[in-house]
Amino acid sequence: MKMKRVISILFALLPVILPAQVMTLEDAINIAQDSTIKAYAYQNALQRAEADYEVFLSTRRPHLSLNLNPSFSNYQFSPNTHTLKENDLKNEVKSLTTYGELKFEQKALGIGGTFYATANSILSNNFLGTNRNLFAFSPIGIGYSNSLIGYNQNKWDKIINDYHNESDRIAYQYNLYKIATETESLYIDCIVKAQQYEICLRNEEVARKMYSIGKEKFAIASISKNELFTLEVQELNAENSLYSAKIDLDNAKRALSSYLNIDYDYSVEIPNTPEYISIDIEEAIANALKNNPSYRNSYEDVLSANANDEMVKAQTAALRTSIDIQLGIQNIYNLNESSNPAFKQFVSGGVTLKIPIIDGGEAKNRRKASGYNIQYMENLSKEAERELSIDVTVSIKEFSTQQELLQSTLQAIEIADESFELAKDLYGNGDIDINTFILAQNRKDESYSNYLNTLKRYWDSLFHLEAICVTDFH
Repeated sequence: MKMKRVISILFALLPVILPAQVMTLEDAINIAQDSTIKAYAYQNALQRAEADYEVFLSTRRPHLSLNLNPSFSNYQFSPNTHTLKENDLKNEVKSLTTYGELKFEQKALGIGGTFYATANSILSNNFLGTNRNLFAFSPIGIGYSNSLIGYNQNKWDKIINDYHNESDRIAYQYNLYKIATETESLYIDCIVKAQQYEICLRNEEVARKMYSIGKEKFAIASISKNELFTLEVQELNAENSLYSAKIDLDNAKRALSSYLNIDYDYSVEIPNTPEYISIDIEEAIANALKNNPSYRNSYEDVLSANANDEMVKAQTAALRTSIDIQLGIQNIYNLNESSNPAFKQFVSGGVTLKIPIIDGGEAKNRRKASGYNIQYMENLSKEAERELSIDVTVSIKEFSTQQELLQSTLQAIEIADESFELAKDLYGNGDIDINTFILAQNRKDESYSNYLNTLKRYWDSLFHLEAICVTDFH
């Protein structure tokens, strides 16, 4: 009951100082995550990432395109004048060729490369100056192409882009937690400064009353001149501390207002401290490794290194193969003739085999460099995992310590308040000297200072832990 009374006293302090609309910590975080410039920037970054991922998905879907290519040629030449007549020294060749193709393409997701189907036609007029008009038509052609047999780029693109897209969405949540952490720090700083201002306000009031009592005692020779000077210095120090505390409070509120982009007219209140929070270290580390963007980026580098290694092995194989082959039917019509020949099957394209004979050690060194690159990226990822695990472990221990200290400092406030009130009455009755009274006041001020410092460290450590794990713990 006594602890609840202390907390209720602390809650009651701020509205007296700042009689404006109360903004809770949750309200401040909601405003920050919804309306600040950082929030808009993070939202735009997520939208851009989602659009990039949709572009990637689009490349894996079927594509149908129509390609048209009309071309005109006009050549003039002079033949051998010893064999031609005078009026036939120059000949002219004109041709108009129109090419059209309807092409369907689909990436071969399982094996790499691309499947495609085409339908095309070519119309040629005045071909080679002979006034012969030709029309070639291929209603169907089916083909497959792969520039590097043994490496499935489609597979690795899917693995890396899926992982990257998930990381982008997690990064957005992480950035929201960062905003919450920054808001919490500014908000709790306002609370600390407001509490310090209230402490200074009460100390100034007490110092003024005690100095007034001291002057009355000095008038009846109850205290010495030196003791009166001490009370006067106490009053002056209290006034100066109150003035400095007011400036600090204004600066803290101004910083929070600027960050949230809101008006200055608001008050803050001490957030309700959650019930005892127990956090499992192993579970927290697992959440951090799953959700922390920095670690995910390092692991994505490992995936990219493995993809590059597989490509290098295919590029440096003893037999390097590429293929582009098409099967279909085609017919060529002479438009100057009435006969129409039947369609004929055709096969075009081929397989390219490259056998390196002397490469100066290029293939061997490229494979070696690729292997070292994988080891390098894996070591960086392991180091990122180690650092993140340490950060989580230390943060949990820090939070647990502050959680215990918070209860202890509240108890110290209760005892220090009772001790100070007793000392104030005893000094007024002349039962204790000024040094004992000042000692009681210092103990009270120290207990409040310890509480405020612990309160800030408590919330800072909790929000930091939630940010690096991208997990709510309260």
